[in-house]
Amino acid sequence: MSDQWGVGNAKAAKAFASAQVGKETVDLIFGEHPHSRSDNNIYARWPDGRIEGFDGHQIRVDLTFTSENYLKTAGLSGNEVRKAGNCTILFNDKPVYSFFYRDINYALTKANHLVTTLLEFSVRLWDVETDLIGRKIYYHRQPATVVAFWPDQGAVLIQFEDGYTMPRSPYDIEDGYDSDWVGESRVKDDLLSAHIWWYRK
Repeated sequence: MSDQWGVGNAKAAKAFASAQVGKETVDLIFGEHPHSRSDNNIYARWPDGRIEGFDGHQIRVDLTFTSENYLKTAGLSGNEVRKAGNCTILFNDKPVYSFFYRDINYALTKANHLVTTLLEFSVRLWDVETDLIGRKIYYHRQPATVVAFWPDQGAVLIQFEDGYTMPRSPYDIEDGYDSDWVGESRVKDDLLSAHIWWYRK
């Protein structure tokens, strides 16, 4: 590839990300010059050193929808066949979020919103081993750490620090409700919970 229209002297540049091309993992690097009329200067570098212009998916997004009918049995209200479905969102073949649905139109709308939200998320969900598990966070304004991730539930397990345990909320006390998580040092919550602050230093 020409130095005037290509990677130039940036062949040994440090990769800023990686991507899958077929079954191979390639480094993504910035070249000195664009390789297309759209001023795209991102290049793919193969393990053997070969370099090609890159205009592919940096993060491959896939969605799976499965639906079924099931029999709900109830002594008082009677039996009824009901509909159910599950959507799983995958980034680079890794499940990152899943949710239940009954109506496919609702599921498509929700999935569209979730894909945008998850791609802009503060954690690289396609690399959870290094970016999510062990991450220091605040949960309900308390120092905590993410210790587990269940993408099939779209949930994380959070471990409080400094011996803190989950207190009962005032409205739970008024209603006589006792959460399974009250008094626990670990709490399970939705990955996108508003109670999680991801930017703890």
